[in-house]
Parts: sequence; C-alpha cells; structure tokens
Amino acid sequence: MAEPALQPTPLYTDAPRNADIQSVDLRSADLPSTDGCPLPDSDFQAGPLSYTFEALKHRYEDRMDVAVQSDMFVHYVDDGKKRKVAPDVFVIFGVPKKLRHSYIVWLEGKRPDFVMEILSKSTWQQDTGEKKDIYEKMGVQEYWMLEATERPVVPVPLVGYRLVDRTYEPIKPEPGRRTTYVSDVLGLELRFDANLEERLRLRDPATGRVLPSTRELRGQLEAALAGQRREAEARQAAEKRLAELMERIRDAD
Repeated sequence: MAEPALQPTPLYTDAPRNADIQSVDLRSADLPSTDGCPLPDSDFQAGPLSYTFEALKHRYEDRMDVAVQSDMFVHYVDDGKKRKVAPDVFVIFGVPKKLRHSYIVWLEGKRPDFVMEILSKSTWQQDTGEKKDIYEKMGVQEYWMLEATERPVVPVPLVGYRLVDRTYEPIKPEPGRRTTYVSDVLGLELRFDANLEERLRLRDPATGRVLPSTRELRGQLEAALAGQRREAEARQAAEKRLAELMERIRDAD
C-alpha cells in the first residue's frame, strides 16, 4: 500500500505514442479551463465530493510534491489529437503543489495517479463507460467510482479498478469487509457507509485514524479552543483566589 514513486514518470514510454505526440501542436494557450457546467448535480454528490477532495488535501497539505485537484480539466493526447476529461477528484504524485487553471499532462510530465468519480443520474453511464476507458488508456493507476444518488443506479456502491499490464482489473474488497477496499496508490482504506452524508470514509491503516471531513475538523478546532478557554478561566480563577488569600494574610499581620 505504498505511495507511488515521487520522481515524475515519462508521459509516454512506448514508441507509437511518442511518435503520435510529435505530430500534435502542443501549445496550451487555446486549451479551455472550464466547461461551464455546475458541479455537483445535487446535495447527494456535494457531500462525498467535498469530503474526498478536502480530506485528501488535508492529508497531503505538507507535501509540496503532491497535487490534489477537483473538477478540473485534464488535457492529454490520444490518437494524434488533444483531448480533455474532467475528473471529480484526482491526485498526482511527483508534481508541484501550485495553482492551476487546468492540468496539462504533456507539460506536467505525469498522468494522474488516482481518480475518483462521484456518480450521479446524469453522469453515471459516462463514468462507468467512456470515462473508465479514457482513464485506462491514459494510464491512470487507480480509478474509483462512488455511488451517490438518491436511488442506486449501479449494483455496487463503491468500485475501484487498478491498472495491471495496461488493463483495469477490479479491486476486491478486504476479506470479511464487504464495503471496505484498499488503495495502493494512496495507502488508504476506502469504506462505503450509506449512513453518512459523505457516504465515504478514508482511513490510514498505519495509524488507524480516519481522515476527518471539514466539518469534523471544524468541530475539533472548536472543541480545542473551548478547552483552552476553560483552562484560561480556571487559571484566572486560581490566580484570583491566590491573590485574595495573600491579601487576607497581609491583613492578618
């Protein structure tokens, strides 16, 4: 479950693709950075999308060589043409953490390592079909899909695929844990929970800690601040009692 190597890997390693990319105008000035479509479709997608993106951003906030992106165009070359796809959440190891309008594979020198799509009624057919084929052909190491609709549109709520010899193979659930899977790319457990607003939890098996949501982090911060206030009030009360006691001693003398 180790994270991928930090050194950027070549964009294309086979001769046909190298030849293919040589014939393409790779200037990026004309590349769009938005499709004008709102995301997510509804509250059912907002929770898991926000959790996945924010939890992974928080996990890698101290890593300047990891980029976590959301709802951003990924521009790539295929069949001699510049193409684009917009994953819901994706992670790339070995590239700088910086602000981007879009992710241009041939400029970054690295394909995404991890992609998560949040299924909706309007996108699930594309996510399970066309996009899966795109990510497989592009060379994305892991592709995950999370069911997040009011009424299920796919039989399994959380599905992952791992690239093996350029072909996606299903990632099996952990033994005895029907809705828990392991991402080798992230070194994390992914667990589906229909009782959660986010419907997903990411857990670090090395520490046993669950990656908190933004709401949970806010609650932890508020609890810590409240504890500090109580400690400060207790110190002030103790100092006041001590001052009163010293004054009584002086008066008694």
